Amino acid sequence: MDKRLLVLILSSLLLSGCWDELLFKDVTIVPLAGMEGGDDDVHMTFAFPVFDGNQIKFSTSKGKGNSMKEAQMNANYSTKEALNLSKMEVLLVSEEMARDDLYQYLDNVYRAPRNRLQSYMALVEGDIQTYFNPSGDLQGEVSNYYTELLLTGKIYTYFPPANLQRAGTLLLENTQDLALPYLRIDEEGLPQLVGVGLFSGKDFTGYVLERREAMLATLLSGEKGKFTRFSYKLENDEKENELTFDVLKVKDNWDILNDRIIIRMKLKATMEAFPDYHHNTQAVEKQLSEKLTKDFNDVVGKMQEAKSDMIGLGRKVQAFHPEIWNRGRWQDTFSELPITVEAELTFRDLGILE
Repeated sequence: MDKRLLVLILSSLLLSGCWDELLFKDVTIVPLAGMEGGDDDVHMTFAFPVFDGNQIKFSTSKGKGNSMKEAQMNANYSTKEALNLSKMEVLLVSEEMARDDLYQYLDNVYRAPRNRLQSYMALVEGDIQTYFNPSGDLQGEVSNYYTELLLTGKIYTYFPPANLQRAGTLLLENTQDLALPYLRIDEEGLPQLVGVGLFSGKDFTGYVLERREAMLATLLSGEKGKFTRFSYKLENDEKENELTFDVLKVKDNWDILNDRIIIRMKLKATMEAFPDYHHNTQAVEKQLSEKLTKDFNDVVGKMQEAKSDMIGLGRKVQAFHPEIWNRGRWQDTFSELPITVEAELTFRDLGILE
């Protein structure tokens, strides 16, 4: 028995250690990457930190190949160590590349076991190189700029979750379509979040919901962020003033009857700025409910035009209404269904002046 115990103890020593250990000193960590191009001609750009004396600066490396993996391997030839995407924070994709089966380019990075699935993804308008070297003053490092920009957008309900894991899942899903943050260089040379790009199946449609539209669509999808603030102009005593409110809670109810879909949205909100309105809240609630109802329906109409079900209506239809689901490709069916949104907003409190 003692010999067996001794053999077990000695054998356990052979199993110690990490067999798949990765030393960061042997690789170059890439926090920001971008891709553009098309079939058999993928162009990748990588941004990574380098030491310059006592300072940390960002350098870029480029590569091209038949796939994202091959482009990354070719980019390794211009760096001191192999590029490693395990800590990637943001992946930028050109809108032109996304128009033709985005998943075929993401497959390698999505399935790689070391890669970080919570990396943000965003579509960019125009030449992707301008997003790595924008002419405007970023007031910081380029990779940090995009991370903070997209984190802010997520917190303020500018878009639903937009990471590598969600993108890889929805691009293979047939009951809900992907929507990704859409970036554009403004007049000052700074990348700005202007809305969300709509996908139909695996393809970017070219349709972009502007920021307010994107917020409304995100609420419809049940993906409210920490803050959701709107500003509307309302009439009051023959004057027109702007009212700002923050949506605190959203409750939705979906009815599907005789091919008609009615989405009822109940929103609880609090006023952020309310000039001359706090004495007549019922009239304000009515005006805002009417305006929100119109805007919600306009957004749904735009999604139907793009054949993009980013709100996940297909999941409910597949589960409970197979007679509708089995008509054919869901995106085509979704675009033809009569869908109506009814919004009702009420204020929970008016602050210390209530």
